[in-house]
Amino acid sequence: MISKIHFLVCFLVGLSLSIFLPFQYFSFSILGFLSGILSGALFILIVEFIFRLYYFKKNNKPYEMIPKVPFDRICFEPHPFLPYVLKKNVKNLLTGSVKYPLNQDKEYKIDKFSTNSMGLCNGPDGTREVAIPKPKDIFRIQCLGASTTQYYVNYENKSYSYPLELEKILKEKCPNKNVEVINSGVPGYTSIEILIQFLLTVVDTEPDMVILYHSCNDIMASLTPNFRSDYSHSRRNLGETYSKYKTLSKFPYLPLAFYNHAVFPEMVHSLLHAVCYGTRDISLDFQGEQTYKRNIEHIIQICMARNIKMVLSTFCRYPYNEIKDDPGFQKLFQGISRENLIMVELAEKYSLPLVDSNNLIPREEKYFLDYVHFSPLGMEMLAQQISKPIFQYINKTKEFDTTFVKK
Repeated sequence: MISKIHFLVCFLVGLSLSIFLPFQYFSFSILGFLSGILSGALFILIVEFIFRLYYFKKNNKPYEMIPKVPFDRICFEPHPFLPYVLKKNVKNLLTGSVKYPLNQDKEYKIDKFSTNSMGLCNGPDGTREVAIPKPKDIFRIQCLGASTTQYYVNYENKSYSYPLELEKILKEKCPNKNVEVINSGVPGYTSIEILIQFLLTVVDTEPDMVILYHSCNDIMASLTPNFRSDYSHSRRNLGETYSKYKTLSKFPYLPLAFYNHAVFPEMVHSLLHAVCYGTRDISLDFQGEQTYKRNIEHIIQICMARNIKMVLSTFCRYPYNEIKDDPGFQKLFQGISRENLIMVELAEKYSLPLVDSNNLIPREEKYFLDYVHFSPLGMEMLAQQISKPIFQYINKTKEFDTTFVKK
């Protein structure tokens, strides 16, 4: 496969010749100059056509143009002990229509992306602070996870996230209890990053309870060759590529697929492109199951040692028609199923309540934006299910009822 450097060299040579030769043929006249410009434009269009055709044949879908994000509006930054973290005290970094494949007629929008001084999207507008030390009258719940926990969706001028919905439900059910639900989700995090984040920041908030809704993101590492249990075979720090974003932000955005994808893929500012490397091989068996289990078990053991109550949940996925027969998605769903079994095993081992979200939430399009992310209606249903064991605990001054929450 041709490298980016070779492609760039060949493209520049071809473009130079397409401009220079007509210019020379007409003896460097005005006609030659115009002919060179026209020839150069034609050359660019031919390269664009060939690239789009190649992309379609390789991916079985047309290339989708993704405008680059200005450098000062990137919502992530490097961290010395994590691949990346959300920026602190930022407002409105991301807005716009959701690019998800389902429920497109609803005009869901990504809500204004703002964070507090801990770098968390917390509370109705994302900026609600977390008081440390924790006030004595607060029953504090920490929601751990990745994008399915963190992200906000706006619909009909109302913000939705599952932690927001969970807090609303608990406040209605327990009006005499000062319940606070904190959204500590970070998009793209694997169980390793969640564990590190938990140790470095979440524990300091003195939570009374931790909710873990997580799967999916570890599977790419699990299917990447040369597996290592610290994921160093497939993850790197954002700091390794962060400076490129600042440099590439100075280049103009051009609506050319080959320019954005083949020459400057960083210009679309893909987080996973920046922190992941290696090629996923779906023919491999899952190599990381014990690592995933180890990481979740560490969180459980720390919570138990610190007398923090914990609720686990299985992970819900929706194999809608357009993807259900795709081999890559089939492998992903198989991995999620196996990680769900690990959650069941750990819940039984440590006598923890398990919300079986995977079986409680119907496989219907109205609840989803894609194969794992929920619509506002799906967020409400997830929050309703997770609220049940919490409500039991709050209203009984004794330990959890550890019976699994099922239909």
